Amino acid sequence: MQMLTYDPRKRLYLGDEKFRVCTQQNKAQCRRTARSSSSSSSQSTSSGVGDQEYSMETASSTRLCGFLDPLFEHQESMKRFPGHNGRVCFVCGGRTSTCCTKCGVALHASPPEGQDTKVPCFLLYHNTGFYGLARHDCGIVRHRQRDWTFPSEAERSLNCQQMKVVHKRFKDNQQNAIQSD
Repeated sequence: MQMLTYDPRKRLYLGDEKFRVCTQQNKAQCRRTARSSSSSSSQSTSSGVGDQEYSMETASSTRLCGFLDPLFEHQESMKRFPGHNGRVCFVCGGRTSTCCTKCGVALHASPPEGQDTKVPCFLLYHNTGFYGLARHDCGIVRHRQRDWTFPSEAERSLNCQQMKVVHKRFKDNQQNAIQSD
């Protein structure tokens, strides 16, 4: 029964590449379903992406930025406030009628007007590299909110570089704590 439902295009066994269903595939399909010669335990996704395709894609493209699944959850939780009641945006301080219900934070879903950014406050707020620059973060960095101005591109870039260092140190400290336990 097992072999009646088996598909040789999966190329799990030696000789599968000799079956007609495999010899009639074009080169792209062969590569997607071909068994990796360097590893007998090579895994691929249901769409056919395996180790070889992933490494080729990451080497030649900036498309893969990491797993954004947590961000998708926040995006799906964006809701409008009922009626015409607006709130103050946590990032820019302007009035907005949308919020991230997962965080409980009022944020613009589109870029704020009059700022030198094309990125919505929603993305800026959820970006680790922007931490400490939002209007609401004034309490964290010990600045007065009324003195706050939207950060320039240079300030955002510098903060992002510095946050990468802080983030790496934090991750290293977490791993060291886990290893010492």
